[in-house]
Amino acid sequence: MKLKNVFLDTSIYIKNNFEFGGSKFNKLNDLISAGRIQLYSTTIIDNEVISNIDKTIEETRQFVNSVIKEAYVLKNTSPFKSIFAERKPVNIALNEVKNQYDEFKQSTNIENIPINNVDVDDIFKRYFEELPPFSSKKKEEIPDAFTLSALKQWFQKKEDACYILSTDSDMKNYCEENKELIYLDSLDSLFNLIASEDARYEFVIQVFNEHEDEILENIKDDLFDSFILDDIDGEVNEVDVSDLSFVNKPLITEIGDNYAKLSLVLQFDYTAYCSVLDVESSPYDSETKGFLWKDYKDEIYHGSEEIPVEIFIDNIKLGEEAPENADITAKFNNDEMIFISSPYDYY
Repeated sequence: MKLKNVFLDTSIYIKNNFEFGGSKFNKLNDLISAGRIQLYSTTIIDNEVISNIDKTIEETRQFVNSVIKEAYVLKNTSPFKSIFAERKPVNIALNEVKNQYDEFKQSTNIENIPINNVDVDDIFKRYFEELPPFSSKKKEEIPDAFTLSALKQWFQKKEDACYILSTDSDMKNYCEENKELIYLDSLDSLFNLIASEDARYEFVIQVFNEHEDEILENIKDDLFDSFILDDIDGEVNEVDVSDLSFVNKPLITEIGDNYAKLSLVLQFDYTAYCSVLDVESSPYDSETKGFLWKDYKDEIYHGSEEIPVEIFIDNIKLGEEAPENADITAKFNNDEMIFISSPYDYY
């Protein structure tokens, strides 16, 4: 199996929430250690990733500080104890994520491609003519142009190709013009590409297809406890979920001796029956800046969602026509709650 050259755009790090110790980056590291992938980058991407880590964590500072100030009663409760234990938790978190990024770069042995020999004339010609990767004359797209030009020149000289992982449509358009650069939109797409070289790939797809209706029904049953009100004082009492379907074909991210992992996107409609604060019938005390008591009323909210789903198929063996004993479980929305926002302004 041929070694795959891979480049990660900053957007991939952002999409995966800089979780360098998470399952996707760990899987990438495993493939690199197994000699399946060589990872490439540029100093531009390195600086962009660090800048975005700074920006993303800094955006949480005001919220975290407000929790420490306004929710002091939670200081000695198990879910919040660690936040109050540190004097400057955001600073500590920032340093941890940066250290994790440094460890990721070291463990994956990323090779930096030099950008000092790029064709500057071609870059600015594309800039003024609004050609990919420029969708318009935006200065912030110039770093991408330098990176892509460097990658193109590098792999032209090597007479090889590189997979460009990005969520940026302008990068996709640029790759379509250059045979050396092959666009993929996610780490899961890369993992699926590698898994497709496994003789068991089609068998796993067959198992999924045979159990798809069962998988959707099980997810539907499990979805109820995942809904929570976002910006409303109240509770979700009941949820009806309908029209469940997978948006994409399954991406197989891993195949083991008797198991497989798949990644999909699920779409569905919901009707949520909720009890929410009735502001009009709840007397407000301006001195204490709080309600004397709270009355609640019934509200019904309708919505549609698209969420990521991971499917785990266990207890399967290659060659079984109908693995009736296959154990199938699903993790949806990255084990996070699904928030319901009110269409009304209650406060």
